Amino acid sequence: YSYEKAHTDNIWLKKTGESNANGGQPVAKREYTDGYRFTIQNHLTYDFTVAKDHRFNIMFGQEIFSGKSDKMTLQSKFFPKDFTAEQVLAMWNYGEPLPTYNDIGEPSRTSSFFGRLNYTLKDRYYLTFTAREDGTNVFAPGKQWGFFPAGALAWRLSEEPFMEATKSWLSNAKLRLSYGQVGNARVGSYWRQQYSFESSANRLYYIGEKVQSGLKPTNTLRNENLTWETKTSANIGLDLGFFNDKVNVVIDAYKDVTKDLILAVDIPTHSGYGTQYRNLGQTTNKGVELTANWYAVETKDFNLSLGFNISFNRNKLTKLGLNKVYYYAEMYESKEKAVILKEGLPLGTFFGYISEGVDPETGNIIYRDLNGNGFIDPEDRTTLGNAQPKFIYGMTNTFSYAGFDLSVFLQGSQGNKIFNASRIDMEGMTDFRNQSVRVLDRWKRPGMITNVPRVGNTENNHNSSRFVEDGSYLRLKTVTLSYNFPKKWLNKIHLSRLQAYVTGQNLFTLTKYKGYDPEVNAFGGDSVAQGVDYGTYPQSRAVIFGLNVEF
Repeated sequence: YSYEKAHTDNIWLKKTGESNANGGQPVAKREYTDGYRFTIQNHLTYDFTVAKDHRFNIMFGQEIFSGKSDKMTLQSKFFPKDFTAEQVLAMWNYGEPLPTYNDIGEPSRTSSFFGRLNYTLKDRYYLTFTAREDGTNVFAPGKQWGFFPAGALAWRLSEEPFMEATKSWLSNAKLRLSYGQVGNARVGSYWRQQYSFESSANRLYYIGEKVQSGLKPTNTLRNENLTWETKTSANIGLDLGFFNDKVNVVIDAYKDVTKDLILAVDIPTHSGYGTQYRNLGQTTNKGVELTANWYAVETKDFNLSLGFNISFNRNKLTKLGLNKVYYYAEMYESKEKAVILKEGLPLGTFFGYISEGVDPETGNIIYRDLNGNGFIDPEDRTTLGNAQPKFIYGMTNTFSYAGFDLSVFLQGSQGNKIFNASRIDMEGMTDFRNQSVRVLDRWKRPGMITNVPRVGNTENNHNSSRFVEDGSYLRLKTVTLSYNFPKKWLNKIHLSRLQAYVTGQNLFTLTKYKGYDPEVNAFGGDSVAQGVDYGTYPQSRAVIFGLNVEF
């Protein structure tokens, strides 16, 4: 059980902090946070053996979670002189009325019951069966519970008598099969209408001489039919070990089908709302994963190991609901959406015009007339690649010698595209804001050859292939060098362990991407609006020094 209660006061005076967003006028704000998290977990496990060769493991479990977080913000703007926070936040007669916002929500509750049966025969044959019954209050009654079974089989071929001749070089071989389901309910409680408690200049009402505030519905319309998103997975795998497991290889081929995909979709504005969460899609992922580890040297004083993994995945949206096309990732400047969701396309597919460069005579972007009607219109938009990589990979190298340990981790992605929407602002040249140095090469006179258009034409900033770039990269993600001081030294100062280390993160990146970081997404973990860089803060480069001490 954990409980959180916080209270924060902030005052921004003229020309400082948040006041700059209000023309330099003073702003005062008070925030209250109140919440809790409550979890109960129970597990019962029983192991037994029948006739020596038959081993059983049975487990039953139950989990309950409940959590809630409320946040209230009190704010006053444009007060006439510098007051204390208490004075400012108590004022109703100066500047604007005092807005209040309160995120009042139902507690989030989940409950799960699950069981697992493991059966092993002669250390060669393995059977696993699991079942889960999960419930959550984020869905309406009648839609809250989901049943998710799974099963797996494994056969250790290397223990079979007919494999005896291979033991000198093949130390392990196991074949695996699995099939099962899991559920996803990572969405707010959108089956009941959500409200926020608000008081502002246009949402006040009066009882006598006292001003009051009230509730207003959020922009998302409730959906009582919303239910679990379900992923069904099938997998076949092979585990191999060579030369007493000095070399290990794991190969997996899989197919995942996710149905009842939970998506936020736009709805007609005459409804009074902007979006609604619905179960309306089905996606398919299939691919192959390979992992290999080589323990090259293993001695008392010197160790060296190398690891490599690579994954090939192909994604496709195979089914949609009533509407067969949706659009996501709206651009602030153009109000155009950069991502299309359509049957037959991968998630994260970009959409817009095809740019054919800058017209040397006018300085404007030339867009391809795909429908051949003689002018550019919305029907000329098309798909422009997608954020799905052809493959991703990683490499890990570890080295130990005489108390020193060195670990190097590299990761990479190949074949994915990024919609660099930051360039719309940084190369748009349509308003007064800082621009990229690339605009120094802009078109300036008839006949000039350049790939940067002229100043002042917003038509040059439509979503187009001009902003779609190769997002492939190889990054030195983490390097750690540590030294463990010898035991004979530590005994003299009565320590059991003393380790000094330095870690470098994101030290360098090899990429053709023009933005700050190819490993970002302006829309967070959104499964649809992937691969969009829109003023997104890049991952930082860091060097960390540390000391681990154990007494």
